[in-house]
Amino acid sequence: MDGQNLISIENDSIDYTFSIFGLIFFPDLIKGMKEMYRVLKSNNQSRTAIASWCSDSFLPEIFRETLNQLLTEQNNGKPTTHKQLASSLSNELEFKNHLESVGFIDVSITRIEHPLEVNELSDLSILLKSNPAYVDCLDLLHTDELKLKFDSLFIEIAKSKNPKRSLENNKLQLKSYSYIGVGTKL
Repeated sequence: MDGQNLISIENDSIDYTFSIFGLIFFPDLIKGMKEMYRVLKSNNQSRTAIASWCSDSFLPEIFRETLNQLLTEQNNGKPTTHKQLASSLSNELEFKNHLESVGFIDVSITRIEHPLEVNELSDLSILLKSNPAYVDCLDLLHTDELKLKFDSLFIEIAKSKNPKRSLENNKLQLKSYSYIGVGTKL
């Protein structure tokens, strides 16, 4: 189903809509939010909830640093930065403004923390392959050589952050912050 075009769902027919780290990858965030708003019932009780990464979370930080280093190499040493789709709602005020701009009221943006746990940083390589942020990064790299460098550089940068192990289960605790945006439809 295309989250920007929920044509098969009638107007004012749903009590709750959720997007857990999905809407952040939509090419048009506002269009996706408008569709969520459209299908919600107009009863001042229907709500939406949308999750987005905060820019200071471990994974978005590592993706950003890895990509920027490879883009700089791709551009012959000219420093280059790129805002990933995964960070599209990482600004709390913009997130709130977007929800209000499509009609949601009583909008709240809550920052939560829940660490990502892995046995070893090398385990992230397995997680990367199915992550849309990973695909987003690779699409920006123009040569196979740079694409092949991505995984090893990602792990190298992750190691440089010196994540700590939990005393409870000895797993690495990777700081993970997200925003949960909630809004009500009149």
